[in-house]
Amino acid sequence: MYLDSHFTADFTFFQVSVSSTVTPDTERQKLINILNTLNEKVELKSTIREINQRLENLDKHYAEIKLSPTTTSNEVSHKLEIIEQKLTASRVNITKELDDRFKKLAELLNAVPGVTTIPENCLEVKKRGNNVTGVFLIKPKFASAPFLEVCDLTTKGGGWTVILNRFDGKVDFYLGWQSYKIGFGNLAGEFWLGLENIHQLSGYQVNELLVELVESDNKETFASYDHFSVGSEVEGYALKTLGGFSGTAENSLEYHGGFKFTTKDKDQDLHTGVNCAQSYSGAWWYGECHNSHLTGLYKGATDKYKGVRWGERFYLKKARMLIRPQLDLSLTL
Repeated sequence: MYLDSHFTADFTFFQVSVSSTVTPDTERQKLINILNTLNEKVELKSTIREINQRLENLDKHYAEIKLSPTTTSNEVSHKLEIIEQKLTASRVNITKELDDRFKKLAELLNAVPGVTTIPENCLEVKKRGNNVTGVFLIKPKFASAPFLEVCDLTTKGGGWTVILNRFDGKVDFYLGWQSYKIGFGNLAGEFWLGLENIHQLSGYQVNELLVELVESDNKETFASYDHFSVGSEVEGYALKTLGGFSGTAENSLEYHGGFKFTTKDKDQDLHTGVNCAQSYSGAWWYGECHNSHLTGLYKGATDKYKGVRWGERFYLKKARMLIRPQLDLSLTL
């Protein structure tokens, strides 16, 4: 996943509170020293800008290669494959560096007595008194390192983690397994949070799912599920739990319950001899193949089933998926 100029290193997006009755002066000074050096600990802006530039130029590279009169279809496919491999490698590297530095940051802050550090989810962010939607640093209970995510703190009571956002077609969603695993896109724009992050958020605690849709005529609908969880990578990031539907849109995710996640380079669907991701230019919890498809092509889909789809709603203008722990936090999986 990449970020733009909205990313800053001042870390105002997570709370650090110090109890004056618990923390002695030496520990308070230790905390101050840590906070004063945060910019050095997470100084990744130049790398992030570089990745941004490469990702934002991806469509341009595609167009130039496809329009070249001397390039054969095989050459086009080969060049595009090389571009995607390089971009995927860049995403992996930047994600690893962010994970390493955020993990170190968490260790430093947790070493200071009396400090409330990184929330486990966006609902906890909301409960700490935050009411403005934005980017926050989150560390689920069993995650090895914190990560950044968008917390929607206003919709239907707030406390939601946005796991998918589509609205302008600037981000290519027809990507491979590694990209879908670690996440991609722009937290200030279109993005996919990443299967591993979604698993860490939903795999150990009962979550609810909210799907928001806007059609081409600006009609707004939603689908809500009171149970949602994604399995581990070993389990194929399967859509393990889904239940309790309500909403004004169709119950179009029900068909996909229990299915593993499939990408164009990792076929785990139920369609014998066919990779649904390749056939429909996306990635999803395919069966044979889909009844919903929010990762489909935003632009240029001549086949309506290749576009951003939810049931009989095709060529969607906007789509968001959000998850939140159920209010009864005693529920675990």
